[in-house]
Amino acid sequence: MPMQTIASESGTEVTDSTHHSEVEIEPLCELSKLPWDAQIKVVQDVRSLFEKDSRAVRSVSPSRFLEPLITFLKNAHERNGTEGDVVKCGLDLLLTFLSGNRKAIESLKEDLFEMLCVFLGSELVAEEALNVLEVLSNHPQSLSKITSTSSLSSLLKIAESGAENLQEQAMITLKKLSSSNEICLEMASLDFVQKLTSFLQQNVFSKHSIIILNYLCNTEKGRVCITETPGCLTSIAELLDSNVPEEVENAISILLQLCVEKIEYCYLVVREGLNIYSSLLLISNNGTEEAKVGASELLRALAEVEEEESSTPGGATTSLVVTPVTQQEPITTPSPKNSGLFGLSFPISKKKKKIKL
Repeated sequence: MPMQTIASESGTEVTDSTHHSEVEIEPLCELSKLPWDAQIKVVQDVRSLFEKDSRAVRSVSPSRFLEPLITFLKNAHERNGTEGDVVKCGLDLLLTFLSGNRKAIESLKEDLFEMLCVFLGSELVAEEALNVLEVLSNHPQSLSKITSTSSLSSLLKIAESGAENLQEQAMITLKKLSSSNEICLEMASLDFVQKLTSFLQQNVFSKHSIIILNYLCNTEKGRVCITETPGCLTSIAELLDSNVPEEVENAISILLQLCVEKIEYCYLVVREGLNIYSSLLLISNNGTEEAKVGASELLRALAEVEEEESSTPGGATTSLVVTPVTQQEPITTPSPKNSGLFGLSFPISKKKKKIKL
């Protein structure tokens, strides 16, 4: 079998084969003992090997590979700004290794996530760090480590003011992360709802923002934030007139869950959704199949609550059709319900909530 050997300045040999031979040595195990230029050469050589031979990635021990690589990245960062290309090379190697050896993600420690946060704030290597974090966001065991650092804030900062080519990727990564309730609770604590509302008002990243808000609505804390953040419900209701089906469906899903969760939320939905009835009637006739079902259920939910209010003494004075206001009234924390659609009992069909990606 023809073999080719890549020799570093240190004498460390990385074996490459056009026939996908296994890597029989640990290519980075002695990395920290080499002169700096030699370390850079070894990292470049190993990266080249992995790009040519995907099986080589799986044959390397994560415990003996990741530690020296992470140390290399820390040292590269501590040097002056001219080391930006070196950090990029190290992050590219890390990305290749984690993408081809998913089990390696389980062994990652928090110091790597902390380091990624630092790199996300650097214009030189933000793209490479974002690529690594996007891979990590797909792994459940990474979630707690992500929340323990400032990764979420760093991603949101990139989405707000980062390079144009990175903003969309940052929002996609946040959308992936928001599928976890653990992440959603952290997002609510970091005032993400206000930022997402701002995106909706500016008509930027609306598709991603409404999906994240839909995930946030799965948590009690998220629902409170959505109903108490000025302009949020109005911005959500305005998406009922969107030409993007996913935006319409997710907006309906949020409003429906709020309305069946608590009567007070119904009042707020109607207050802030200026033309919500006409929009829902239009959707129930002309929307996608899922949007039609959701719009019909939301109309029935509002009608049931209004009928319940009007049937009680003094109910006529508290009709759901009220004058819109500019500020939200304080809302008490909703308590979880145990029966009916999303926890509220009234005669409408129970339908599992879907989030359109």
